Amino acid sequence: MQKLKKNTALPDVVQMLMVNPYAAGIDIGDTIHAVAIPEGLDDKRVQTFGTMTCDLEAIAAWLIKTGITTVAMESTGVYWEPLFSLLNKKAFEVYLVNARQVKNVTGRKTDEGNAVWLQKLHSCDQFIHLFIVFAFIVIYFLVYPKIKLLHKNILLYSILLALITWSITTRIIIPLSKIQPPPFNFVKELRAISILFFCIGLPNTVLAKHFYRKKELDFK
Repeated sequence: MQKLKKNTALPDVVQMLMVNPYAAGIDIGDTIHAVAIPEGLDDKRVQTFGTMTCDLEAIAAWLIKTGITTVAMESTGVYWEPLFSLLNKKAFEVYLVNARQVKNVTGRKTDEGNAVWLQKLHSCDQFIHLFIVFAFIVIYFLVYPKIKLLHKNILLYSILLALITWSITTRIIIPLSKIQPPPFNFVKELRAISILFFCIGLPNTVLAKHFYRKKELDFK
């Protein structure tokens, strides 16, 4: 395993809101992989590793040690495949990005700089998804009084809202971000829909119903 020879502080690439504090970025190379994690999780924010099996295991071990849950990595040639496979087996959420879309950013020409930039983008990508989903919820809340069918069955339309939110996120937002999602996993997707049901669908439907019912009573 190869590490950075000197602990030089890398400049913060950009000031962005980091919603997911456990997202890592990996710059893939033919002989070296540079791995970046958020600041504060370890003494070193960036480390470089070789490409042998023992090195890939060391990457996974470091990410597990620092609490990383999701990883964005470059789809460079075929060099990403062994690490992608290993991280998936270790239960990380792994996303692929086009290498040129990352390296064509001015000032990010080193492997370590690319890894930090990728890690930042991946962290903020979560925020963009949440923002768009929130906007959809606001739209649902506004059209609720105009669609009488929504008033009849809270449970049914809570499930429907969760499914629509999940569909928009996985079928529209993620593809537009040009990040390749991990392979489809039925259990994980069902868990995600369940979370959306309890955290978004049901609360939003109940809130909308009570809000507009109270508004009608006050108007009378």
